[in-house]
Amino acid sequence: MPRSLALTALLPVLLAIACAGKGPVDSDDGLPHIRIVTPLAGTSIGTCLRMTVEVDNYEVVPPPADAVLVDGQGHWQMVVNDEPLLIPCEALACSLTLDGHDDGPLTIRAVLADNNYVKLADEAGAYVEDTASYTLARDGVNCQ
Repeated sequence: MPRSLALTALLPVLLAIACAGKGPVDSDDGLPHIRIVTPLAGTSIGTCLRMTVEVDNYEVVPPPADAVLVDGQGHWQMVVNDEPLLIPCEALACSLTLDGHDDGPLTIRAVLADNNYVKLADEAGAYVEDTASYTLARDGVNCQ
């Protein structure tokens, strides 16, 4: 197959991959950032959710027993349909069961927090977070 024909055949696939995500975390400003990596926004999910995030300029660690603040360290939290969950995610992947939610539209926010469970905010007071919308279906195809 000629090289130009092979590239033409791959172009739709490459465009789909490039458009599927939100792009890399903006780390050039030196501030903490978080981005939901999986599941992809807009997909159907089942009741067992495994979400992964990308975090920049912030170290994700388990909350210490003494809750001592360490600058630049903390965890992230999932907020489902504006209901904060007391599940500190101490790694870049976190699992959650959505049994208590009805099938249909669902919005999940991944929010950075410090070791005292206080959500990080930028200078304007906005939380350091990323938001994605999904469809919850008990027979969801992306139950992760």
